[in-house]
Amino acid sequence: MLGVSACQTGMISVSGGCEIVLVRVICDSSEPREFVLRRIINQDWLGREGDLVHREATALQLIGGVPVPTPGVVATDSSGLRTGRPCLLMTRLSGQPWNDCRNINVETLAELATTLRMLHDYDCGGGLTQLPPYRPHHWRTERMAAPPTWTQHMNTWNRAVAMVLAWDDATARSARPRLIHRDYRLGNTLWRDNRLVGVVDWITACYGDSNADVGHCRWNLCRAYGPEAADSFSKLYDLKHYDPLWDLLAVVGGVLDTPPQNSDEASRLDYFVEAAVSARLC
Repeated sequence: MLGVSACQTGMISVSGGCEIVLVRVICDSSEPREFVLRRIINQDWLGREGDLVHREATALQLIGGVPVPTPGVVATDSSGLRTGRPCLLMTRLSGQPWNDCRNINVETLAELATTLRMLHDYDCGGGLTQLPPYRPHHWRTERMAAPPTWTQHMNTWNRAVAMVLAWDDATARSARPRLIHRDYRLGNTLWRDNRLVGVVDWITACYGDSNADVGHCRWNLCRAYGPEAADSFSKLYDLKHYDPLWDLLAVVGGVLDTPPQNSDEASRLDYFVEAAVSARLC
């Protein structure tokens, strides 16, 4: 049995209530192996979302047979009793994170859309109910019920919040349940030579209507690149009979953790919400 002769670590990022650490293990007579360690450091997030380590590990095991590369589970410490914080050790995927400074094009959107369709079409069998059912971020909290202070369209946001709070999650469960990433966006994908080669960050995975992922990706595309990118993504996903309420379910809760960084982004988000509200009122 090979022994570990050295172990090197380096911080990759701290975001979303987590520390992401690169772990490089060097064994005797062996090439170095790299892993990713996620440590959850936000107790409030754990209180809202439950056992996040078990959740991500379960999702990665369920999706392991899909052609899209996803991390493999190496070890877990859901309670944090052994490591001080709830932790998940995963294999590291090759590829580079999406660079927000890159221009978006049809080829990129096609990669993003077809990959999501592939994930949704994958049959996870009866294991889906090991995950929680879909709920929007900050579901029915006081923070969700209040429109953001930065909006220039307060009345429209109030209507959007009312629509979201009236959403019947039992109706969503009546659709054929699919594995939902719940944070599917460019920032959680890996790329090589303009090809999408990995999907990461399954920590809030759940099951439910696949349109939840579509709405989440649409609002992230709109905030970064404008409504044309969001609509092109929908067409490339081959979206049919889409209820714009999914856009609102994504943005109303999600924007609380990721508010706009500038006035242009805020304007695009206002437009996104106004378009979804108007479509539902027609």
